[in-house]
Amino acid sequence: MKETFICKVPSILTFIPHNNQAPISRHLGPFLPPHTAAAQVAHTSCKSSPFSPCLSLTRHSAISSHKSPRERKYKIMSPAAQHKLVSPFSSLDPSALPPPLMTAQGVPFHPIWQLIPALSPFYTSYEKHFDATASFIFLYRHTWVPLLATALYFAFCYYGPKAMRHRKAFDLKTILCLWNLSLSLISFAGAVRVGTHLLYLLSPWGGFSFRDTICEPPEATYADNATGLWCVVFTVSKLLELVDTIFVVLRKKPLIFLHWYHHATVLLCSWFGHVTFTPALYFMAINYSIHGVMYMYFFLMAIKKVPQWFNPMWLTVAQISQMFVGIWVIVMSCYYKYFEGAQGEGMGKGCAIDGRMIVAICLMYSTYLVLFVKFFVQRYAGQQKRKGAREVAVVGKEDKATMTDRKRHMELNILASDREEVKDEFRVKKE
Repeated sequence: MKETFICKVPSILTFIPHNNQAPISRHLGPFLPPHTAAAQVAHTSCKSSPFSPCLSLTRHSAISSHKSPRERKYKIMSPAAQHKLVSPFSSLDPSALPPPLMTAQGVPFHPIWQLIPALSPFYTSYEKHFDATASFIFLYRHTWVPLLATALYFAFCYYGPKAMRHRKAFDLKTILCLWNLSLSLISFAGAVRVGTHLLYLLSPWGGFSFRDTICEPPEATYADNATGLWCVVFTVSKLLELVDTIFVVLRKKPLIFLHWYHHATVLLCSWFGHVTFTPALYFMAINYSIHGVMYMYFFLMAIKKVPQWFNPMWLTVAQISQMFVGIWVIVMSCYYKYFEGAQGEGMGKGCAIDGRMIVAICLMYSTYLVLFVKFFVQRYAGQQKRKGAREVAVVGKEDKATMTDRKRHMELNILASDREEVKDEFRVKKE
């Protein structure tokens, strides 16, 4: 038995009197697996501030006698071992699986690099032993950071272009190239880590259904280990991406509404989604993938090395597709939480996602969809229309020039014939 300290959200928790035998209740929220008996609550004093730590958790090896169906899923082994499935790249004997790792809250799991040993060298030691507890505490205690950053960001978006109105645009080519290349490489790395993990969970060796991946708490699906690390990187990267707007303003490029609205809202949603334990594997995997390609395109465009075969319209189409997927995932989360529900858990207990985040994400993705479709129509459909209008104008000019030449030629012919007539008339008079 050992003790550890963790910060929890006071509004989510139900405080239990000091009793080593009192199991964690359902009301402790989705960060801990519901009904799990891998930890016991010891009551400690808690400040009234919503940003103060509240719990001391003591782990016990004993399992509570009150076992729910979901508890049995976490009790002894990871889904891969429980479903008697192993990697096709390792032994066919389930007993040959290595001992499962344990998350910070005592939930056993098998990471993909355990099931496929060939992948192990591609994971750093820091990724393999990453504990999400400290990062969660930091992000939760500093929820004022995205709020302050967003306020300053809005002020910069308003006053920045005005300040640059009578100034010469900065070049910033070298810095911009390095910035876009860095974000592209980070995004590609995150896409590989999160995307691979998501595919592993959905595979027979992961043993998770689609519902599990969008409704199970992060503690059960990706809180610790490599994926948990890249989840933290995803959240922090949305704060860093605000720098994109600084480059836009200093280089005196058009600052459109879609740009600054997207940057501000995705930061707020990512940060508060993280601290409210929102399952976000699909959102992260798709966003990482698209941003990896997008920032690489910006980098190649800055050095003027974009391949001729690459059409930037594909990026906008991918982003619009992302919005459809995001809306579909959040609608299914809403269905599982409020309309289906898990047996014996009651309304609203069938999915770990917070109801407020369902509303926020649904509104965010819906507005993104409208704005990106509008951008697509204006940028590409309108561009084709303008191109066609230019071609018609050029043809019209050519026709007009041809008609003018013909008219001039006819006039010259008339003048020539008149001259011949005059000469003939003069010759006749002379004779």
